[in-house]
Amino acid sequence: MTITYNSTGYVRPFGFGRLLFRWRASIWKAIWVELAIWLVVYYAITVLYWSLPSKNKRDFEHLVLDWERYNTNSVALVTFALGFYVSQSYTRWWDTWTNIPWIDSVAHAVNAGVTFDKKQPGQEEKSLMLRRTIIRYLNLASALTYQTISERVGAEYAGLPALINMGLLTEDEAQEILATDFDTHVYFIPITWAVDVVAEARQAGNISDRMHKLLIQRIETWRSKLGNLIGFHWIPLPLVYTHVVTTAVYFHFFIEIIAGQFLDPSQNYEGHTLDWGFPMFDVSTFVVLVGWLKSAELMKHPFGLDEDAFELMWILKRNVDVGFGIVTKYYRKAPKLVRDKFWGKKRPLGESPKRTLGRPNVTTLSFGAEHKHITKKMLRKRQSYMEAPSETKTQMDSSVYTPPTADLGSTPTEPLIT
Repeated sequence: MTITYNSTGYVRPFGFGRLLFRWRASIWKAIWVELAIWLVVYYAITVLYWSLPSKNKRDFEHLVLDWERYNTNSVALVTFALGFYVSQSYTRWWDTWTNIPWIDSVAHAVNAGVTFDKKQPGQEEKSLMLRRTIIRYLNLASALTYQTISERVGAEYAGLPALINMGLLTEDEAQEILATDFDTHVYFIPITWAVDVVAEARQAGNISDRMHKLLIQRIETWRSKLGNLIGFHWIPLPLVYTHVVTTAVYFHFFIEIIAGQFLDPSQNYEGHTLDWGFPMFDVSTFVVLVGWLKSAELMKHPFGLDEDAFELMWILKRNVDVGFGIVTKYYRKAPKLVRDKFWGKKRPLGESPKRTLGRPNVTTLSFGAEHKHITKKMLRKRQSYMEAPSETKTQMDSSVYTPPTADLGSTPTEPLIT
């Protein structure tokens, strides 16, 4: 279930705290196990260090100083690699979301395109059956796709029998899908059926040529988006890239278990003159880098069972309800035309509010006023330029007007003013 937090206030005093200390889908819930393990090992090594003999302590301290220099130099490389990885994951995550199809545009085109002759008996019911069948086939193609790419949909509605029970598929249609000779995903079969229904309706005169073209375009867009979703599921980010980034982050903090140890202040090592008892800077870096990595892992598979995964089950049910509703309940049933409340009013909601920008007579909502002012000023400059003598023209600001030239290597003898 997607966690929405847009309503959390930031501007109010301590408003960010309301967001920072949320638990569901938060960074704390994502990293607390790894952080707890890291702290347990860290303090185990701390106890071991203080229990060592003096000579062994000096050897361990030299090891800490050496590893500290390495980790200090490597953190920039880890951050760069991780940042690029998260950027690629985010781009892929948002592209995946934008490729989830919504039934509204197709249903509206079906409503506008499928007509019937009221004088002929049975035409109204046939028209309704055409509209609902097209919507059902498109939602069936989506359901077949979501069964493959979504863990939640695949678990709750597995196989063709689940789609038969849902009402998106009939027994005969299921047999046709099972009998296909193609060793590929079968989402294209309901799309083909929908195209055939539209083509037959066109031949029967229920759809005009123009609306036939529009409907085919909308159906093709639907098919293209479903194909893209299958592609995102099929082709992930290269595994070697994921291995490189994940290994870099966790290896960095494996080294930091030693490199981040507090040393004996009496030895006066640089940067180790105090023992705070808690590695707060290491913990903060752990929260940022490991949390960053966890966010990339979440965005890499948005159709999983995480709390911020896309709710494909809800989208599928919504498309079924809204699609059938548009082509059934709202077909040719627009409200009666009436005069609106603002009939004949020049400014229906009154004068626009004035908000100045620090300059007189210029407001954020008086569109074009500042441009008109600038245009008049520029016209005056251009007029004075045209009326000025030729020797004066060369001394004026070249930013006002730069004449075009046919040859970049030559200088025009006179300005080309249009």
